Amino acid sequence: MSDTVQKHPSEEELIQYALGQECGELEEHITTCSQCYEFVEEMRIVKAAFSHIDEQPVSGSVRNKIFESIKKDTSLSKISHFIQHWYTYPFFIGLLTIFWVLFLYFIYIFSQ
Repeated sequence: MSDTVQKHPSEEELIQYALGQECGELEEHITTCSQCYEFVEEMRIVKAAFSHIDEQPVSGSVRNKIFESIKKDTSLSKISHFIQHWYTYPFFIGLLTIFWVLFLYFIYIFSQ
Protein backbone atom coordinates (compact mmCIF):
# COMPACT_ATOMS: atom_id res chain seq x y z
CA MET A 1 0.00 0.00 0.00
CA SER A 2 1.60 3.26 -1.07
CA ASP A 3 1.31 6.57 0.70
CA THR A 4 -0.34 9.03 -1.71
CA VAL A 5 -0.65 11.94 0.71
CA GLN A 6 1.61 14.76 -0.44
CA LYS A 7 3.24 16.93 2.24
CA HIS A 8 2.89 20.60 1.35
CA PRO A 9 5.42 23.21 2.48
CA SER A 10 4.23 25.88 4.88
CA GLU A 11 2.90 29.21 3.60
CA GLU A 12 5.95 30.92 5.07
CA GLU A 13 8.28 28.69 3.02
CA LEU A 14 6.25 29.30 -0.13
CA ILE A 15 6.27 33.07 0.42
CA GLN A 16 10.03 33.07 0.97
CA TYR A 17 10.42 31.10 -2.26
CA ALA A 18 8.14 33.55 -4.11
CA LEU A 19 10.24 36.46 -2.84
CA GLY A 20 13.42 34.96 -4.24
CA GLN A 21 14.86 32.49 -1.76
CA GLU A 22 16.04 29.43 -3.69
CA CYS A 23 15.33 25.90 -2.49
CA GLY A 24 15.66 22.82 -4.65
CA GLU A 25 13.09 20.76 -2.75
CA LEU A 26 10.49 23.52 -3.09
CA GLU A 27 11.15 23.87 -6.81
CA GLU A 28 10.53 20.17 -7.29
CA HIS A 29 7.33 20.31 -5.24
CA ILE A 30 6.02 23.42 -6.99
CA THR A 31 6.51 21.89 -10.43
CA THR A 32 4.34 18.92 -9.43
CA CYS A 33 1.73 20.64 -7.21
CA SER A 34 -0.66 23.02 -8.94
CA GLN A 35 -2.04 24.35 -5.64
CA CYS A 36 1.38 25.45 -4.40
CA TYR A 37 2.33 26.76 -7.83
CA GLU A 38 -0.78 28.98 -7.91
CA PHE A 39 -0.03 30.27 -4.39
CA VAL A 40 3.56 31.17 -5.34
CA GLU A 41 2.38 32.93 -8.50
CA GLU A 42 -0.18 34.94 -6.49
CA MET A 43 2.56 36.02 -4.07
CA ARG A 44 4.76 37.08 -6.98
CA ILE A 45 1.88 39.17 -8.38
CA VAL A 46 1.41 40.83 -4.97
CA LYS A 47 5.15 41.50 -4.76
CA ALA A 48 5.11 43.09 -8.23
CA ALA A 49 2.10 45.24 -7.31
CA PHE A 50 3.75 46.55 -4.15
CA SER A 51 7.15 47.11 -5.70
CA HIS A 52 5.83 50.22 -7.49
CA ILE A 53 4.69 51.91 -4.30
CA ASP A 54 7.14 54.51 -3.01
CA GLU A 55 7.57 55.49 0.61
CA GLN A 56 5.63 58.66 1.38
CA PRO A 57 6.54 61.14 4.12
CA VAL A 58 4.04 61.43 6.97
CA SER A 59 2.85 64.91 7.89
CA GLY A 60 3.19 66.18 11.44
CA SER A 61 -0.56 66.28 12.12
CA VAL A 62 -1.01 62.66 11.03
CA ARG A 63 1.94 61.61 13.17
CA ASN A 64 0.43 63.42 16.19
CA LYS A 65 -2.94 61.72 15.66
CA ILE A 66 -1.24 58.33 15.52
CA PHE A 67 0.70 58.98 18.73
CA GLU A 68 -2.45 60.23 20.50
CA SER A 69 -4.36 57.10 19.56
CA ILE A 70 -1.47 54.96 20.78
CA LYS A 71 -1.48 56.78 24.13
CA LYS A 72 -5.22 56.19 24.51
CA ASP A 73 -4.87 52.52 23.66
CA THR A 74 -2.03 51.92 26.11
CA SER A 75 -4.02 53.23 29.09
CA LEU A 76 -6.89 50.90 28.26
CA SER A 77 -4.55 48.04 27.48
CA LYS A 78 -3.31 47.98 31.09
CA ILE A 79 -6.85 47.43 32.31
CA SER A 80 -7.65 44.86 29.65
CA HIS A 81 -4.33 43.11 30.35
CA PHE A 82 -5.33 42.77 34.02
CA ILE A 83 -8.77 41.47 33.09
CA GLN A 84 -7.30 38.93 30.67
CA HIS A 85 -4.52 37.80 33.05
CA TRP A 86 -6.05 38.28 36.51
CA TYR A 87 -5.34 34.67 37.43
CA THR A 88 -1.56 35.20 37.14
CA TYR A 89 -1.48 37.60 40.11
CA PRO A 90 -1.15 35.56 43.37
CA PHE A 91 -2.14 38.48 45.62
CA PHE A 92 -5.40 38.93 43.74
CA ILE A 93 -6.16 35.22 43.92
CA GLY A 94 -5.54 35.23 47.69
CA LEU A 95 -7.75 38.28 48.14
CA LEU A 96 -10.49 36.71 46.06
CA THR A 97 -10.23 33.50 48.10
CA ILE A 98 -10.56 35.41 51.39
CA PHE A 99 -13.65 37.25 50.17
CA TRP A 100 -15.18 34.00 48.92
CA VAL A 101 -14.56 32.26 52.27
CA LEU A 102 -16.05 35.21 54.18
CA PHE A 103 -19.06 35.25 51.87
CA LEU A 104 -19.69 31.53 52.43
CA TYR A 105 -19.13 31.95 56.17
CA PHE A 106 -21.79 34.71 56.40
CA ILE A 107 -24.21 32.62 54.36
CA TYR A 108 -23.65 29.71 56.76
CA ILE A 109 -24.13 31.87 59.87
CA PHE A 110 -27.30 33.62 58.66
CA SER A 111 -28.86 30.45 57.31
CA GLN A 112 -29.01 28.85 60.80
